[in-house]
Amino acid sequence: MNVMLSSVSRKVSLCRTWMSAVSAHGGPLVVADMNPNCAGMYEGDDSVQLPSLDNSKFKSVLKTACFKFDVKLVVPTRDEEVSAFADWKEEFAKDGITLLAPSKETVLVCQDKVIFADWCRTHGFKVAPIVDVR
Repeated sequence: MNVMLSSVSRKVSLCRTWMSAVSAHGGPLVVADMNPNCAGMYEGDDSVQLPSLDNSKFKSVLKTACFKFDVKLVVPTRDEEVSAFADWKEEFAKDGITLLAPSKETVLVCQDKVIFADWCRTHGFKVAPIVDVR
C-alpha cells in the first residue's frame, strides 16, 4: 500500500520508521510538507510540496498528490491536520483514500482538556483533578 506522511518537517525518525514499515509490505512512502527543503522531504521514496493547511487549495492539492502517487493511506503528523482530515475523510474514502483520522466528535473531545477529563471519568478512567486558576 502506498502511504503518505504529511507535514514531515524535521520528523526524520518518524519518516524512517514509516519507510521501514511500508517498504516491508512493498509500498513506497510519499512524504509531504509545505517546505520543499525540510529534512523530512529527503526521507521518502517520493515527495510532494503541499500548501499551508489554511490555503484553500490544500485539500485539492493533497487529493491530486494521492492520485499521482496512488496513495491509499495519508497519515497526518500535526494536530491541525487531524481535525481537517476528520472533516474530509468520507470524501476521500469515496476515492479509495483513507485519511488516518478519528471522527470529528473524537477530535473535539481530545482537543479540550476539560471535556476529555469528563469523558475519561464517564468511562471509568481515573484522572487528575482539574483546578481552575482564573
